[in-house]
Amino acid sequence: MITVELLERLCPTKGLNPKKYNLVRQRPELVAALNKYLPAYEINTHKRVAAFLSCCGVETDYFRTTEEYASGADYEGRRDLGNTQKGDGRRFKGRGLIQTTGRDNYTKLRDELCKEMCLDFVADPGLLSIVEVAVESACVYWKVRKLNDYADKKEIKQLNGIVNRGSPNKVPLHWAKRNELYSKCIRYIPTDFTFKQQENQNPEFTEGVRPIEITPEMESKFSSATATLQNPSIKTIGIKVATRVGTPLGAAWATTTGRLLLILTVSLLLAGLGYLGYLYRTRIQLGWQIAVLTIKKKVGMA
Repeated sequence: MITVELLERLCPTKGLNPKKYNLVRQRPELVAALNKYLPAYEINTHKRVAAFLSCCGVETDYFRTTEEYASGADYEGRRDLGNTQKGDGRRFKGRGLIQTTGRDNYTKLRDELCKEMCLDFVADPGLLSIVEVAVESACVYWKVRKLNDYADKKEIKQLNGIVNRGSPNKVPLHWAKRNELYSKCIRYIPTDFTFKQQENQNPEFTEGVRPIEITPEMESKFSSATATLQNPSIKTIGIKVATRVGTPLGAAWATTTGRLLLILTVSLLLAGLGYLGYLYRTRIQLGWQIAVLTIKKKVGMA
């Protein structure tokens, strides 16, 4: 299994600001997604996992981000990337574990993924930055281009050439960094690497979590706490508190000022919910698309 400790050893995050780097902030989610999707796409041996992690590691600045730092303005008008419409440079900048760039590549990835996920990256490129989508899209890319064959033969320069330059005959950018990280992965990833779950391990997590052992002392404290909550004096205090808090609130509502305050509070809450909806709009859209796709499959429309 890939663990947070293993990934931290390969690509350290110590001292990095998690607010600035989404994959530093979401490292557990990244590890969970890797353990979920890599074996599903047969990236499941020492050589294959080392090749995948080293290649994607450099593409994502050592697993720090799923989105290119630059604005993408430099890609504006790049017809070789299919950026023929105004704003395509910024819209289709590098995203995902393989940093897909350009309208043509987003379209191609969408068509390839449609057999697996059916997400429209052209309509909403930001979907590719979501951790789970970034990982699975990289796995699909890997599968379509048969990169396991290169990994098995340790043809790492050719493999990175395909990912980074579109051809096994081209030297990938930052080749020295790629080769260095691959060597590190080969050293640190166990040669008998496996994705097999340990017995009783929750598959949703990347590391085993020991069940809590209930000791006699804990049972005693729990019983004491339960008895305390059932104590009549506690109930009496609760009723008094509710009365003393509820009465002023009722009186406030009876006044014009109280009603205005309540309306203002509700308005602020609605504004806050609207802002949260805006911040997480890509996740909401992803959930909606997945729900629609699931319903279509259930009724035989997809």
